[in-house]
Amino acid sequence: MADKPEEDQSNEFCTLFEPVFVDSIRLRHVSTGYYARYLQYPGTPCGGYLYLSDTHNDDDDVCYFIDWEDVVVLPDLIRIKGDNGNHVTPSRDGGIRLKSTQFGTYWTDVDDSEWVLLKQPDDSVHAANTVFLPTILDGNRIILKCLGNGLFCNRYSRDSRPSGLATLNDYPDDWSSMEIEEPVISRKIYNVTYHLNDARLYNEITDSLIDDDSSNKSSDPVTSQLNLKKTVNNTTNWSTSASLTLGVKMSLTFGVPFMESGSLEVSAERTKSSDWGGTVEESLEVGSVKTISVPPMSRIKGTLMATRMSYDIPFSYTQHDVLKNGDKKTTVKNDGVFTGNNGYGYRYKIVPLPLSDGDD
Repeated sequence: MADKPEEDQSNEFCTLFEPVFVDSIRLRHVSTGYYARYLQYPGTPCGGYLYLSDTHNDDDDVCYFIDWEDVVVLPDLIRIKGDNGNHVTPSRDGGIRLKSTQFGTYWTDVDDSEWVLLKQPDDSVHAANTVFLPTILDGNRIILKCLGNGLFCNRYSRDSRPSGLATLNDYPDDWSSMEIEEPVISRKIYNVTYHLNDARLYNEITDSLIDDDSSNKSSDPVTSQLNLKKTVNNTTNWSTSASLTLGVKMSLTFGVPFMESGSLEVSAERTKSSDWGGTVEESLEVGSVKTISVPPMSRIKGTLMATRMSYDIPFSYTQHDVLKNGDKKTTVKNDGVFTGNNGYGYRYKIVPLPLSDGDD
C-alpha cells in the first residue's frame, strides 16, 4: 500500500492503474503490467483484498463498477410503514436483501407466482429473486424493483391476500411507493476517529483577502491606520453512506478537524444534538486594523494574505441505538466522511509604493 500518490510509471510503487475494457473492465498496473485481482481472505474488514498478479487473464481480475450516485443505502434496521420491521443486509448489484426480524427469512419473489413472500432462510444465498433495487422518490419514500424479473413491487390484493406485496409491472404506479422508518427512539454517536493519514487535500490557494493603503505627501512621517479586517466563511460537513435522513433524535460527541499551518488537527471533543448531513457555515473575523508609519512623500500598501484549502477525511464511529421495542444495539461503523474548508497562515504583507497623481 502506497503512502502517497506516485505517478512515475517506472517506479514499482506507482499508483496509476489503466482500465482495460472487456464486458466489464480489468485494472492493469501501469508500471508492472500486472492485473489487480480480488483475493477472498476471511477476517479482513471487507472479506478480502486486492493484489497484483501476472498477466494471465482469469475471471477473478474482472471488476464491475456501479455508479455510486445510483445506489440507495438504507439504514441497517428499518421499518416499512404498514408492515413488520425488516433487517437489511448489503448485496451485490447495488441492491438489498430484506430480512424479517420476526421470522428470520428473506423477502423472495416466488418464481411461479407474482407474490413476494418470506421464503429464503439462508443469508449466504444471493439469488436474483431475493435482491431488490431501491430508488428514492422524495423524503423517506422509495420504490423497489426485483432484480430477478425487473418488475416493481406493488401493494396488491387478490383472493385471500389483502394488501400483499407482489411484482406486477415494469413501471411504478400509485401502489408502488413505500415509506421507510427507523424503529429507533434515540441514537448516540461517539468514539469518532478521523483517519487523517487517508485525507484528501485539494483546492489549495494562497490569495489576498483585503488590502488598504495610505499616502503621505508631506515632508514629515505620519502615523496611519490600515483596515485589514475581513470576515471569512469556513464550512464543515459530516456525512455517512446512508441515502435517507429519517429524523432520528441524535446526540453526537466529536472533535472538529481543521487545517493549521499546512497540517490537519482536531479540536477538543464536544457534544451536541444534531444529525448527519448538511453543511455548517461559520463566519470568522480575521485580521486587524494595523497602525503603520508612512515616510515622507511615500505610499504604503498593506494586504492580508491567507491560504485556503478543502479536505475530505474518512472517519469511523460507534453508534448506540435504543430501539422502540426496548432493545439496545451498538455498532462500529466505518462509512463517515468529513468535508471541510478553512483558511490558515494569515499574515500581513506591507510594501512601499510610489505616489500617484491622484494621491491626496
